[in-house]
Amino acid sequence: MPTASSPKAKSKTNFARKTSKKIVHVFQNRIEEEKYSRRVPISVIETENDWNLNLRRYVDNTPPRSQRTCVAICTAACLERK
Repeated sequence: MPTASSPKAKSKTNFARKTSKKIVHVFQNRIEEEKYSRRVPISVIETENDWNLNLRRYVDNTPPRSQRTCVAICTAACLERK
């Protein structure tokens, strides 16, 4: 278990400090930001998602796939075939 002085605990604390102000600001001002926040009517939460508040049901926060990565994968696959 990480102690308060361990690197894992420090990184979590730093993350919380960096993002907490933004989270509060976005929530209080009802801001919608792509891949970060979205206003969802309570009826959608109730009827379409059975009260499930999992973030992925409402906001797609996955990073976009890099084109370079796809090219590298295709190139590697072609080289393996030769």
